[in-house]
Amino acid sequence: MTDRALIKAMLARADDLIAAIEGTTDQFEDEVSALADAVSAVEKEMSPPPAGFTPEPWRLDHPETTPEQGTILRYLIGGDNELIADLWADTPDINLALPQDVNANGALLVRAPQMLAQLERAFTVLDRISDTLHYEDGEPVTALEARDIEIIFDDARCELAAIDTLIRSARRPS
Repeated sequence: MTDRALIKAMLARADDLIAAIEGTTDQFEDEVSALADAVSAVEKEMSPPPAGFTPEPWRLDHPETTPEQGTILRYLIGGDNELIADLWADTPDINLALPQDVNANGALLVRAPQMLAQLERAFTVLDRISDTLHYEDGEPVTALEARDIEIIFDDARCELAAIDTLIRSARRPS
């Protein structure tokens, strides 16, 4: 087993321990909280960095138009005021996006970093759910404790709510 796999297995066991203790007694509340914080810190540290991405927050700006090149409706700007992309609209000479599509596309692009982060969180939750639903030999679990079902349901519900919020914000043009 690789070091990374060992750490991942240890984190899964720590999550199981947290789930087993949480809510059953207040005696170990501080210890459980500290363990949960440590697990989060290690998971964050193990996550691969988003290499090459322009820092957040991303935003849209309204530039001047340049008729000889078409019409730039929006600029996509990164957190360090770096130009990421020009968003162009149709002109008589160039067949590009419609103006209303440029704003919708811009709204989607602005939220790309949050979408990636949410996908990574959702993957972690789905991986944890998958681990809960399979025995070590890869066979599916045929019975679960009520607490395990509650944890799976809560994890899924929280992720669905976060994903729904992100989808709604991406569909709303800036």
